Amino acid sequence: MTGTECAPPRWIWAFHRLCLLKSRRIFGEFRITAVSMGNPHGVVFIDELTDSLVLEAGAELERHSIWPDRANIEFARIIAPDLIEMRVWERGSGETMACGTGACATAVAAMITGRSADRVTVRLLGGDLTIERRPDGHILMTGPAATVCEGRYFRNEPSTDKSLHQ
Repeated sequence: MTGTECAPPRWIWAFHRLCLLKSRRIFGEFRITAVSMGNPHGVVFIDELTDSLVLEAGAELERHSIWPDRANIEFARIIAPDLIEMRVWERGSGETMACGTGACATAVAAMITGRSADRVTVRLLGGDLTIERRPDGHILMTGPAATVCEGRYFRNEPSTDKSLHQ
């Protein structure tokens, strides 16, 4: 297990009655809690997580005019006061398996709106993270760390390694 401590969230506010339309399909109204963990997040608490909601509404909400530079959008379902299921649409990337700042933002939004305790497990597609709000307001995230891929980066100079050109 590894842990990361984050400073307290910078800003939090709630948007009410945000309507979203796409290609004649109405997704409905979303209540979004905005949280910055150093990057912008919009947390939507829902009763059911669906592919359609995450993949379609996530893409639209990311680009909504309320976000000057777009935002990560988290869809969260409260299972118990100490357990949240979450899927994330990351700005510029689409749905990802996990997002540490998104898990922190979701937990903070749940805590400040009275939906969860100050220590909660956030269940993501890529695994569980434990998020804890300390008395000083700092957020501690703990969970497993694993290498998911490796790669090589080449500058604009051509490589002299002949094995790379096979």
